[in-house]
Amino acid sequence: MVKSRYRPIFRSFLHPPRMQSLLPDMNRRNRDHHTFFLMMMGFLLIWILLSRPAPVDPDAPIVPPNPEPNQQVEQVQQTDPDDPEHAEQIVAETKAEPAWVTLGSMDSNSPYRMLVTLTNRGAAPSRIELNTNQYRDVQELSGYLGQIVADQNLAELSGDGVTVQVVGPGTPADKFGLKIDDKIVQVALQNRSTGKPETVEVQTFADLRKALQHTKPGDYVDLTVVRNGNKIEQRIQLAQYPMDLIRPENVSESYEEYRSMGGLRGVDERSDQLSFLMTLQQINGEKLPEPDSQKVDNSKRRGVLPPDATLERELDGVGLRNELWEVLSVQENEAVFRRTVPGRNLEVLKTYRLRKREDADPKFKIGAGYELTLDITIKNLDTQSQEIAYQLDGPTGLPLEGGWYALKMGPDWGSYGIRDIVVRLHGNKGSVVSSNVVHIDKVPNYWINPWIDNTPDYIGVDSRFFQCTLMPNRSDTEIADNEMWHSKIFPIRVGAKNTEWRTLTNISFRLWSKPTELQPNEAIEHSYTVFAGPKDTAILAEYGLGETISYGWFWFVAQPLLAFLHFLHWLGLPYALAIIALTVCVRLVLLPMSIKQARGAIKMQEIQPELKALAEKYKDDMHARSRAQRELFQKHNFNPLSGCLPIFIQIPIFIGLYKALAVDAGLYGAPLISSSVRWCSDLSAPDMLYDWSAFWNGIGWVSFNTGQGMGLGPYFSLLPVLTVVLFLTQMIITMPPPTDEQSRMMRNMMFIMMPLMGLLFFKFPSGLCLYFTISTLWGLVERRFIPKVKAKPVSTTIDVEPTESNKSSQKKGGRSQPQTPAKPEGRFAKWWREVLEKASEQQKLGQQNQNKNKKKKKR
Repeated sequence: MVKSRYRPIFRSFLHPPRMQSLLPDMNRRNRDHHTFFLMMMGFLLIWILLSRPAPVDPDAPIVPPNPEPNQQVEQVQQTDPDDPEHAEQIVAETKAEPAWVTLGSMDSNSPYRMLVTLTNRGAAPSRIELNTNQYRDVQELSGYLGQIVADQNLAELSGDGVTVQVVGPGTPADKFGLKIDDKIVQVALQNRSTGKPETVEVQTFADLRKALQHTKPGDYVDLTVVRNGNKIEQRIQLAQYPMDLIRPENVSESYEEYRSMGGLRGVDERSDQLSFLMTLQQINGEKLPEPDSQKVDNSKRRGVLPPDATLERELDGVGLRNELWEVLSVQENEAVFRRTVPGRNLEVLKTYRLRKREDADPKFKIGAGYELTLDITIKNLDTQSQEIAYQLDGPTGLPLEGGWYALKMGPDWGSYGIRDIVVRLHGNKGSVVSSNVVHIDKVPNYWINPWIDNTPDYIGVDSRFFQCTLMPNRSDTEIADNEMWHSKIFPIRVGAKNTEWRTLTNISFRLWSKPTELQPNEAIEHSYTVFAGPKDTAILAEYGLGETISYGWFWFVAQPLLAFLHFLHWLGLPYALAIIALTVCVRLVLLPMSIKQARGAIKMQEIQPELKALAEKYKDDMHARSRAQRELFQKHNFNPLSGCLPIFIQIPIFIGLYKALAVDAGLYGAPLISSSVRWCSDLSAPDMLYDWSAFWNGIGWVSFNTGQGMGLGPYFSLLPVLTVVLFLTQMIITMPPPTDEQSRMMRNMMFIMMPLMGLLFFKFPSGLCLYFTISTLWGLVERRFIPKVKAKPVSTTIDVEPTESNKSSQKKGGRSQPQTPAKPEGRFAKWWREVLEKASEQQKLGQQNQNKNKKKKKR
């Protein structure tokens, strides 16, 4: 019934209405036979095509089975190149499950300097941790279990515990028996905040992270884990957090989010892209265009800007950036990842190799082991030649210590970010690209133009104390022939941007290789050395990266001071005592000038009564007063500018020492007293006596803790206050009392400037405040041993008019009085006299105009 109801509708749809004949259709039977015959031939053809076996090449290599049980890769099928009808897709798609591998060890006694955690998603390092005891995370106070979670979403997928994904060699988790695939369901610990024992049921990753944040290094925690269906307990002693030179990162919108970047943390949905991701930039005629961020300027936009989505773009059929790669082989210091591009018949390999310290080049004496080798191989498995170019991104997620207080300086004018790009193109000088330029997205052309058809000697991301730099390993023949690997290089912003806290912008760079014509079974093979280590001057010099440390204009002062500071530390002094010894040595060198300055101050106090009398006598004539003061100074053989010389000399010392303390990794984490004492535990940072962040949040000043603008940051520091108090004390003791309104105004201005200097010092390294404290105390001690001033009767025998001067010096009792010969006038004194004379003339003209105006008003 239903069928007959809708039959006319379908018939009218398939066959448009037309005039039908009333006679019977004599050809219908023939048409039915033809339709049946065509249908049978179509089915037979489809069956032949689908069931046709692929020819087997007897010379084709046999692909061994995958050693990893959770990964499967289909065998590569070869076709007969002489067969014109062979399928276009020769290579099968790689299939794999999420996996994580580690290279090196966290044990400082091992032959390695670092522990590298790699993920097969994009075949990228998700974390690089340094195992040297000197380089620890001084801002992370909780205990270190080991980064047992790489992907947060997968770790808490079950919802009834956290699955252990990675157990790095040498970590507390490894030493105390934690295993991969253990499911942590409970944590028993001593809460650092309350001081009481606490048991936490772990259902999600957030539960485990929050529990471990209430611990401290050296604490024992009892983990209840499910292993093979059985519950067991693991007692683990936590260690101090190492320095994560590379780690997962997302944008911080507040100080609380910035603070939570440390600790136990893996990749989540908000995380920025990982390091050294690659894809194919060109396949024959298809090319990836530049990212949209290279064409727009976001400098005027405000708020939190998302990352450029076009950075993730890939060619059709190419999935290399965020797809799962096959883990082809894993050793203690080497991991090989493989992925195919089926539609293009290409095979891509990424090999990471960590060199042991004893296997390093003999030129490395202290820098051995801070290098990771990255090899990229792209093989053409097609029967036809293909033109191929790849795209490689740089490192991301470098340390952000000092995000609320650090002021990083570079070789040029302007400020720099916490992370900048350092680069030296072949045949050029090294340069620095500030993150303040990169974060606006549209980088000026003067940065980009030289980065075309060139290969860098090095290019990397530079933080305050650490650096991750990529160095192409070109052969001597390629260098001699000036053969370049890359067609274009440009910086990129890889994460979201908070315009209110731009110094935290996560930046990197992108390399485009030059297109290469690959014949069948030919491959592109490029190798890079990745330096990942501290910005120690000696270590960087061994890698040829010494010029990446910038000491500013006063490098000639900063470098000797830093070398002497390291020498004192090499003698066995802690860095705090070394800074004190350096201060004493500097003050001893300046001692003659300091004594001269102190004597000049005493002389100034002696002639203060006469200066006061001259100021009273010539209060309406600045020109006459300046001439009288100059004659008074000549009479007493006193130069008022001589006391400024030690101050002018100490300005380069101050700036040079600030640069040395702000960029040298040797001072990173060096405590004033002991690393177990939280106060002043890092001489390269403020002393951070008291955490007052909760107070500023409570009154609504949330941005105060970020240190941006007028915000002082989340900690109250003691040394800047002590430094300002000592400065004020020294000023009160050494400065003479004011003699006129001008000197009184100058004195009041100094009293106002001192508290402002204290606000400036609030974000200075505590080592620099220590230098000023010791230097000021030394000056007060010097002043103590200089005799005090006794008041003398006022003498006003000095005149300014030549006739009056001659009269006063002509005769007294019939004979002329001897005069002290005046010293020749110097250039600066002459210039200063002319300035005073012009000022006096302007004052007289102004007084005359005032008198005229008064007379007009009276009329």
